[in-house]
Amino acid sequence: MLVARSGSRQACARLYDRYAGLVRAVAYDRCGDRQAANELAQESFLRAFRHLDRLRDPARFLPWLIQIARLVASESHRAEQRQRRIIAASDASQRGQPDPADGLELQELQERVIQLPEPDRTAIRLFYLCEHSADQARGVLGLSRSGFYKVLNRAKQTLRQQLDPAPGAEA
Repeated sequence: MLVARSGSRQACARLYDRYAGLVRAVAYDRCGDRQAANELAQESFLRAFRHLDRLRDPARFLPWLIQIARLVASESHRAEQRQRRIIAASDASQRGQPDPADGLELQELQERVIQLPEPDRTAIRLFYLCEHSADQARGVLGLSRSGFYKVLNRAKQTLRQQLDPAPGAEA
């Protein structure tokens, strides 16, 4: 591990050979596609090798690598979902149908986001609107990874409560 930190290609290759199957499996669990899992695994290793200097405890390499693989797969999934929404909106506008995101729901959502406390509002904007990774967004906010996800989840929960009518209530 320490040799890999120094940039040894052989050491990096040994780490890849040792853990590639597991990283591919983690990626496959998230995406369900073998080819995509291979690509996500490669991206995971590239990120890991690029940031080996950030790993404080070399004995924790595998959990750290698995977390990177999960993050890469989640980012890929979010990007794919965004692309699907863009394509669906484009298809709807080409058929002369209104884009569902253009209606009052979007306006109401924007008004609710503005009313959130500052860290919650910024977390939502960075992560969802500006498409920053969780690491980038948490860096901007000066939070730990778990702290960022707590803020993000709190913001999403607040928005859900404000936008969803209470069960049994008439709309």
